[in-house]
Amino acid sequence: MSIEEDLIISFRMNECVHDIRFSQDDIELYNNLIDDNEFALNYLNTLIESEEISLKEELKEIYRINPNNDTAVKIFPEQYTNIVENKNKWYSPETRLLLEKYQIYIEEVGQSKLYRNKKCMWEQIANDINKKYKMKKTAAQVENRFKTLFRKKEYDAKYRRTDEEEDNNFKDKLRRLSLERPPKRKYRKSDSICDSLPSKRERSLQETLEYIHSEKEVARKRRHEETLLILKKHEAAKERRHREELQMYKELFQTKVMNEIEFLHSE
Repeated sequence: MSIEEDLIISFRMNECVHDIRFSQDDIELYNNLIDDNEFALNYLNTLIESEEISLKEELKEIYRINPNNDTAVKIFPEQYTNIVENKNKWYSPETRLLLEKYQIYIEEVGQSKLYRNKKCMWEQIANDINKKYKMKKTAAQVENRFKTLFRKKEYDAKYRRTDEEEDNNFKDKLRRLSLERPPKRKYRKSDSICDSLPSKRERSLQETLEYIHSEKEVARKRRHEETLLILKKHEAAKERRHREELQMYKELFQTKVMNEIEFLHSE
């Protein structure tokens, strides 16, 4: 089996099994659906609402089928009584993507640049999130989420809140990111040319991008190794079954030959 084949995750909804395919480039999304039940439920709910998954009757239960050993884990309604209690809730994957896209797009905001203003930038980030994670975020929701994270960072820096006071694990990672707004511009009286002020914030943005890139690279390598291990186990099991079949045919052939010899001797 080639390691370039699509990744497949299966969910059994009521009595029907639905397979969802991902390319190797979407391995992060694939792993989030395996590891995060709440994220998986919201993702499936979006597919149902958009009719990419059709149900013949009211949804009663969902099982995630483990790709490693074909065991099924019940994720609805055992763990969550409602698939989406709050459709505006943000999860770690889309929040991380928001931050990554912001770091890239903020440099392209301006009258003569790719995005004329920040509103256009927020709309593009919302489109990126919706396309990748099957969400329905608006530009206003994306902007409000970013402002909330920024206020949270400033509050933490001012009052030095401890890890125990964090709402979730991802906010602790966000607190370590040196997220800063872009530097303000000033006008020179001599030529009225708008120029950027060099500051620590510019360096901070670059450090943030490097941090995000290194984190993604480590996660990608780890997931790649796990995928290779799964494929090796699959090939080993396939080879073992093949050897067992050959042994069975060999024994059947030997038995048949012995029976024919005994029959000839008896005559």
